[in-house]
Amino acid sequence: MLQPHLRQVDPDLTAVVLLNPDAVVRAGTLARLIDELGTRPRAGIAGAAIEGPDGELVVSAHVTPSPLGELEASAGFAPLTRLLSRHVVSPPPSGVSRECDWVSGACMAIRREVLDAIGPFDEGFFLYYEEVDFCRRAARAGWTCWFVPDARVVHFEGAATGITHARRRLPAYWFDSRRRFFLKSYGAPGLLAADLLRCLGRGSLVLRRTLGLGGRRNAEREPVRATRDLVASDIRALWRGEWSRVARERGRAAS
Repeated sequence: MLQPHLRQVDPDLTAVVLLNPDAVVRAGTLARLIDELGTRPRAGIAGAAIEGPDGELVVSAHVTPSPLGELEASAGFAPLTRLLSRHVVSPPPSGVSRECDWVSGACMAIRREVLDAIGPFDEGFFLYYEEVDFCRRAARAGWTCWFVPDARVVHFEGAATGITHARRRLPAYWFDSRRRFFLKSYGAPGLLAADLLRCLGRGSLVLRRTLGLGGRRNAEREPVRATRDLVASDIRALWRGEWSRVARERGRAAS
């Protein structure tokens, strides 16, 4: 993703638009995103609606990841999803303009004042979670994030990284980015809770499948060994002192 460096931005520029290399912009999209920022004084970020390669509308407006969101996502159990509906990170796609916690970084417009207030994206993220972290920081500074359904881009998700290919293991940098986000947002206790609840949810899913009680929806597209790789990655990072290092960064940012 493009990293905006403030010293290189024209002082007369009112907004910066970020666009993934695997995204194709529909006509009028960029102007529509800028218009959205202009009509909402406290809107700091505006995100486009994302279409898949076949024109289907995919999730573009999201809820901040949380430990309970990890439980919901890993369990794949409809009653639990209804119970934890406020924590579902990626609710079904909608054609209605609304405020949300974060939007897809495939195409997002950022008001210049937001960059001046909170700085650029955190370069500690290599790929993934960087837009989630940025939108969370903007919200803490008093800016809102909006989903704009009539601004559209076609996103060939994973075309550059291959991360969405079925039955592959997730790359190490995905786990690194997830861990950094949870440590920055919730501290070490929050990351530990997220990992434990993810394992609990995954365990319940495996048990239901073993007993023939369902839970096989989208099973053919699941990454291989994701939960085991996640736990191993976080344990290695704890041993290397990464947890405490990010905690110190978090403390300095709060002071």
